[in-house]
Amino acid sequence: MTKNILDPIHEYYINPDNALLFGGEVRRAMVEFLGKERPMPEIAFFHFVDWFMFDFPLFGKETPIKNFYRTNPLKYSKEKLLEYEAIERGSLFDFFEIIENKRKNILILKAMHSGGQFEVFEDEAKNLPGKGGVIITRLIPILDHYEIATLDPIAMDKPSSKDLARMKNEFPVSDSRIIYHEIVSQEFQDGNLELEKSLKMDEFGNRRVLITGGNPDADRHENGGDGCPICVLMDKAKKEGRNLTEAELTRAFNQANLEQQNKKKK
Repeated sequence: MTKNILDPIHEYYINPDNALLFGGEVRRAMVEFLGKERPMPEIAFFHFVDWFMFDFPLFGKETPIKNFYRTNPLKYSKEKLLEYEAIERGSLFDFFEIIENKRKNILILKAMHSGGQFEVFEDEAKNLPGKGGVIITRLIPILDHYEIATLDPIAMDKPSSKDLARMKNEFPVSDSRIIYHEIVSQEFQDGNLELEKSLKMDEFGNRRVLITGGNPDADRHENGGDGCPICVLMDKAKKEGRNLTEAELTRAFNQANLEQQNKKKK
């Protein structure tokens, strides 16, 4: 993805420094996303971020991404704001059939429900299934092409005709909240965070790709991992057999943002 173009949005609204402005709405969104008030499971977090930015009505009105480009809290240029407006209006969350994954960094995807076909630039395309596979994700327009925006996409390697029919017929309207509850959480009953038991998590640049039906695979953060504050926190909670709290997530999120900013300065 064009490097982290959506980061400023969720950083602005979820950042604890802005809790007086948006803390209540973030908590309300978490309850609405999960269906009840409880800690946010690790496996739900990135699905929540996508749903929060593109589907949650902030203060009962507009989504955070629409509010972001309308109010311009970070004082971006008019040209930059138009990019965000185009992303908000042109984004599409769907089940996408992989029509082609041969050319370097380019995928041809077909939306199951809208029927549209998209040429998608993706640096980590080699880590996704080939022709005949399916990926559940959000596409966003970036200038003259599309890119994968989902932080935690779900990929299926050549699903059966029965599974394809279910995707088309049982999910007439889909968003990342529906996908979390109907697919992801079903694989992790009762908040089970032992990912390797049922699904394989592969590296996907700065993201992860969840591949259904995978073989057991070692934890990607074993022996220290990449040092990301959020990842370290997730690993700690996993070893303790518990879910993460909102306060823990927002603190770790803030720390990760600060570290990223310091890296850019070097």
